[in-house]
Amino acid sequence: MAETSTPAPQDPSKLKISGPKVPDAPVKRPIKWTTVLAGLFLLGFTLAGGLFIWSEAQKGIKDETADLQVEMSMILESRAFEIEAWLDQQFGVLQEIASNESQKIYIDTLLKAEASAPDKEGSENFLRNYLKRVAEDNDFVTPPRKLEISANVVRDGIAGLAILNPAGEVMVASEFVPAFREDAFQDAFEKNRARSRGLWDMYLDRESEPSMGFIVPIYPVDAKDGAKPIAYVAGNKQVAKELYPLLQQPGEPDKSAEIYLARVKPGSGDATVQYLSPRVLPKPNGLKAFSGDEPNDPEKRATAFAIAKPGGFATRLDYVNVPAVVGGTTILGTPWTLVRTVHVAETTGPIQQEARKDLISFGLLLGIAVVSMLVAWKHGAEIRASAEAQRLKIAAERFTGFSKFLRVITDNQPTAIAAVDGGGKYSFANRTLAEAAGITPEEVAGKTMPAVIGPVRAAAYQKINKQVIDDLYPGWPADRTEGKWQPQKGRFEFEEAGKKKYTKTDHIPLRADRDHPPGVLLIEQDITEFIVEREKREKMFRGLIEAFVGEVDSRQAQAARTNARLIGRIARGAAEEMGLTPI
Repeated sequence: MAETSTPAPQDPSKLKISGPKVPDAPVKRPIKWTTVLAGLFLLGFTLAGGLFIWSEAQKGIKDETADLQVEMSMILESRAFEIEAWLDQQFGVLQEIASNESQKIYIDTLLKAEASAPDKEGSENFLRNYLKRVAEDNDFVTPPRKLEISANVVRDGIAGLAILNPAGEVMVASEFVPAFREDAFQDAFEKNRARSRGLWDMYLDRESEPSMGFIVPIYPVDAKDGAKPIAYVAGNKQVAKELYPLLQQPGEPDKSAEIYLARVKPGSGDATVQYLSPRVLPKPNGLKAFSGDEPNDPEKRATAFAIAKPGGFATRLDYVNVPAVVGGTTILGTPWTLVRTVHVAETTGPIQQEARKDLISFGLLLGIAVVSMLVAWKHGAEIRASAEAQRLKIAAERFTGFSKFLRVITDNQPTAIAAVDGGGKYSFANRTLAEAAGITPEEVAGKTMPAVIGPVRAAAYQKINKQVIDDLYPGWPADRTEGKWQPQKGRFEFEEAGKKKYTKTDHIPLRADRDHPPGVLLIEQDITEFIVEREKREKMFRGLIEAFVGEVDSRQAQAARTNARLIGRIARGAAEEMGLTPI
């Protein structure tokens, strides 16, 4: 039986397969400049429109801010003038007492150690009555209780006027006022005793009402430059009724505007802002004076900014954390800052809202235009996509049919045909190989060679596979440069289940592509039956020749040589006919 010849392997890139022709899809679509120009025009129009609306809004905000700053300065100056005038008025009351020459005589009498008791008592009574009259005329009196108490309880004085000796001790007063004996007043007296007028800064009195005191020195009748005071006149009163109404601006143009007094809280190390007047928010009751302290943070807080930069103008968060424009000015002779805030929503808010409306309207118009363009484009795209889908469907059907055609061809080959990668994993196998392994062709894909054909055959085949791949891609995977495309053949002898098995293989290199690494097309032919049959015939033929030669030699020794030559020619002819190698 002659060995079947196998066609020489070919380079797959050079194969001419006459199958259904599938048109190549374009990899890169040409640039449609009309679409690009339309997109650029739309983008430019959008940017130009948005920039125009934004610039108009900024211009309006700038103009409104300038007007608001002028308004803020005028109102603050007006309220500061009223407050300073009220302070001057309070000091004026005390200055009138201090400059009354007749009262100085009575004060001298009280200060003289050698003055008689009746004289001192008369001077004290006169001064007390005088102080009471002045106190009543200028509201330096204790106000009535807010809530009357029926019990017989003596109420201490909250306000009044007093004459103090140079040590700050009360000599005579319009009424008993414990505040003049408190340490806080004594501290204020020590700080202001050398000044022409001193201020006992605002505080909460015994009834938790804002109060403040005033101090003016009294000089001798014949005082000269550099003379020292012989006494002091001090006044103390609750100020809410007189001072806080001065904070309200008549004809206030802004609904959210608010004016209040604030200072750096004493003893806080400049870390805290303290409010000296009530505030409107949060409604309905607002906040009382001396409540709602907050951190002294000029970068974020409106009141802190006004204290840090009197005369400045900025947008900060007010005491209820609402964005507001703020301005402030100091009150002369005090540590106070007069603060005015107006909510941004009322000032620049309407302009921003109008700009927002314009942007929304512009955006809607632009959106309608874009949607219209997209609808038209989508309609055209659907037509093109439908045609493309139909073409791809036809191509897919052709490809499927051609794949089935190739599968029929490979599955009906007597040889095992498979495609494996460098790691020995199958990506394709025909029916012959799968049936030999006892599985379907679909189950072979993804399995390794040892799992399908056994480790012995797999190791032998994979050794040649690796050599074929290394010849084609010497530097894989770092370097994808192709080397030598060199198919190889192999003949193998194995022992399976106690029997010898002979195979012949073809190892054809497969180039790598976008989806697959380099691999090998492995064609395996089982030639066991052929080899066994050939060996059997060779053995039988040798036995026949040996018997024939022995028989002839035994009869005619002389003719042995002639017969040997004849038999040799016959044997050679038979061997050539059988395709065997002559011996």
